[in-house]
Amino acid sequence: MGFQTTINNQPAPAEAGDFAGVNPRASVLGGPGQYVAPTGGAVVGRFCWVDPVTGATSQTFVGGYLIGFLKRGNNAIITEFLGEAVYSVNRGLPLDIFDQGDFWALFDDGATPGQRVWADPSTGKPIAGGATAPTTDSFTADAGFGGTAQQGAAFTIAITTNVATISALSGWVEAGDSVTSASLGTVVLGTRLTGSLGGVGTFTQVHANFAGEAGTAANNIVSVSAVAQGSLEVGSVIDSTGADATVTALGTGTGGVGTYTVGGSAQRVASAAVTATNTVLNITAVATGPIEVGDVVGSPAVAGTQIVSQLSGAAGGIGTYRVSALNYFVSGAVTDEAVATPWFVNSVADDGEIAKISTWG
Repeated sequence: MGFQTTINNQPAPAEAGDFAGVNPRASVLGGPGQYVAPTGGAVVGRFCWVDPVTGATSQTFVGGYLIGFLKRGNNAIITEFLGEAVYSVNRGLPLDIFDQGDFWALFDDGATPGQRVWADPSTGKPIAGGATAPTTDSFTADAGFGGTAQQGAAFTIAITTNVATISALSGWVEAGDSVTSASLGTVVLGTRLTGSLGGVGTFTQVHANFAGEAGTAANNIVSVSAVAQGSLEVGSVIDSTGADATVTALGTGTGGVGTYTVGGSAQRVASAAVTATNTVLNITAVATGPIEVGDVVGSPAVAGTQIVSQLSGAAGGIGTYRVSALNYFVSGAVTDEAVATPWFVNSVADDGEIAKISTWG
C-alpha cells in the first residue's frame, strides 16, 4: 500500500461489494462450484455476466448471459501493486454473484437517489443514469466502407465454381459479407483466399446455389454459368428480380451448367448494383473512449451489436473492428451504450464515492 493521500471527515461506511441492508437477497443460481473467476480475475463491486448452462463468467457483456452483482467475500484481495481499495477474486476462485439485494457500489461519476444503475459493457462498472442507456463511448464510424458516406460497397463480383472474385472495388469487402445483386441473388463471402483485409481478392463462396441470369419473360430461359453446390431440377425455385421462377423443364442443363425453362416472370438483368453488409466497423474518429472488446454499439448499428475484436489501428482508437452482427449504415456518429440492471441508487455519492444500490426500489 502506498502513502496516505486523503483524509475523510467520517470513516468509510463500507467497501464496494459489501451488503448494504437486510432486505431479501438472491444469488444467481448455478451448480455446485459452477461460477468461478475467469482469466484475469474479477473485480468485486462490479457486474458480471454468467452462462447458467456452461458456468462461463465474464465482466465483459455477453449476449444471452445473465447479469449479476459481484459481492465482496473472504476470497477477495487487493491484487494491484500499491493498491488501496480495489478488491479482486483471482482466476478459478468461486464468485458470489447476486441478482437481488442491497449493496454498496462505487460510482466514478457520482450518483443520486432514484437513478437507475447501468453496467459498463466492457468493465462491469456501475453507472448511474436515467431511463435510457447512458453513453460509455462516442465515435465516428461506418460499417467498414473506408470512411465514405455510402450505403454499401460498390464492386464487381464474378463466381467460378465455389470462388467469388471481387474487383473494381469502392469501399470495403470482407469475409462474412452478405452480397446481394439482382442477377445473382444473395451470396455470402466465405474465407478470404487472396488479397488484403477489406480489399479486392478472392473468397470461398457459400449460401448460393448457382451463378447465372434469368432470361426474358418472352422465352423464360435461365442460363446457369456455374454451380456451387447441389443441382437444379424440375421444381427448383430460383430467386430472381420480381417474382420467383420455378424450373419447369431441362434445357441443355441436366442439374448443372446449362439452360433451363422456367415458369413465372423472370427478367434478364445484364448488370446491376451490388451492395454488401459486413461485420467490420471502421472507426474514423474517437470523441470519448477507449473502444474495447465487449462494448455494445448503439444506434444506428443493429440492436445488440458488440465489439468482438480490433483488426487494425491504435489500441482502443481509430481503426477497424470486428463486430458481432452484420451491419449496413451511412457513416456518422455512433455511441456505445451501457447495459440495464435491475438495481436503483438509494443514497448520494460524489465522484469516486460509494452509494447504496437496491433491487427493491
